[in-house]
Amino acid sequence: MKEVSPYFKNSAGGTSVGWDSPPASPLQRQPSSPGPQPRNLSEAKHISLKMAYVSRRCTPTDPEPRYLEIWAADGQDTLFLRAKDEASARSWAGAIQAQISTFIPWVKDELLALLTATGTAGNQDIKQIGWLTEQVLAVTPCHPMPFWPFDLFSFHPSSLPFCLQLPSGGTAPTLALLTEKELLLYCSLPQTREALSRPARTAPLIATRLVHSGPSKGSVPYDAELSFALRTGTRHGVDTHLFSVESPQELAAWTRQLVDGCHRAAEGVQEVSTACTWNGRPCNLSVHIDKGFTLWAAEPGAARAVLLRQPFEKLQMSSDDGTSLLFLDFGGAEGEIQLDLHSCPKTMVFIIHSFLSAKVTRLGLLA
Repeated sequence: MKEVSPYFKNSAGGTSVGWDSPPASPLQRQPSSPGPQPRNLSEAKHISLKMAYVSRRCTPTDPEPRYLEIWAADGQDTLFLRAKDEASARSWAGAIQAQISTFIPWVKDELLALLTATGTAGNQDIKQIGWLTEQVLAVTPCHPMPFWPFDLFSFHPSSLPFCLQLPSGGTAPTLALLTEKELLLYCSLPQTREALSRPARTAPLIATRLVHSGPSKGSVPYDAELSFALRTGTRHGVDTHLFSVESPQELAAWTRQLVDGCHRAAEGVQEVSTACTWNGRPCNLSVHIDKGFTLWAAEPGAARAVLLRQPFEKLQMSSDDGTSLLFLDFGGAEGEIQLDLHSCPKTMVFIIHSFLSAKVTRLGLLA
């Protein structure tokens, strides 16, 4: 193996580095000396493998992928290494990753201890933890699109109701921590209660949807072999994230844990409510995983009268305008009803989807 970190720091991104005749580097302290000098062990670099990040997707682009990128868990130390050939790089990456995996149970125990210290361990069991490579992307809204009925898990990017503009090479290591209710994303391994309680981003599982995993049936403008995409409904719209992993085993583990996590969150929450307006009348919309949809009158001083009640089985079509309106069609004489949620409806849309998906899974229709 050969360390090439100095070249990444001192040369332009994407520049090819020669194996046999490299440019001057900090390791060449005495260019006038005849022959290589013995290396001082005090100058050796050490990176702990405890929850370290290792990837073979680093730059520069190499016709024969020989590069490894290793980050310490705190994000402070980084190494770029180059092997003689692809087989050596693959072997080293596998060996390093295997050693990193042995530390994961210890890391989980340490994080659970931090959660216990904050008094939140009871509902924050850690289901999965690991590094993901996030691909920086931009999402351009296209047009509102119905979300029911549809094939819950056969998505691929060509069928998504948004325009996915993929990155021009921008990636970032992201530490993902999956709990009972949330997906927490960090820039480095949290070492304190404060750091653990302040993730860079949080995605509630009940409002999160796995929309793509692995190779796509359609044509896609990026290498999707070991990638998966998530969408989360928020009060500001839809957040979309594209992640890649290093092995099919990692992809399968994250895919299953995310799908199961969304279903667990739906079964755990059971019911959500939100204020809305129906036909100019202030109401509260309640959505229950078993009881379905209920509209309650919400005028000040008025009795809490039920204005509408429909089970999920009656729902024929749902859609939204991406701004504030939610449309629910239960058929029958009333037809489609229009609810103004007074904010972006995407959170409620995604929660309804999670309830539907969990109910279908209960029936054993999905593996």
